[in-house]
Amino acid sequence: METTYRTGKDGIKVTFPSTGYTYREGKDGHIVAFPSNGHTNREGKDGRVVAFPSTGYTYREGKDGRVVAFPSTGYTYSENSKGRIETRKI
Repeated sequence: METTYRTGKDGIKVTFPSTGYTYREGKDGHIVAFPSNGHTNREGKDGRVVAFPSTGYTYREGKDGRVVAFPSTGYTYSENSKGRIETRKI
């Protein structure tokens, strides 16, 4: 399998398969690679990108600007006193 790499503005090199994958660089300079099909991504106000499956998952952004993705069923979330989203299995 051929691979591709990208180096983010943060200086970290990310290697991923050349076929069937894509990538996105967040404002924080970090690159996240994920499958081209069946996945989506969101960038939080903190500049961090999170990739997750397009179906069966949801996401929330806390007051701290960080995005957290978690399964749509069987999980719940709350926001702690520091503005961070916390998930837990129900």
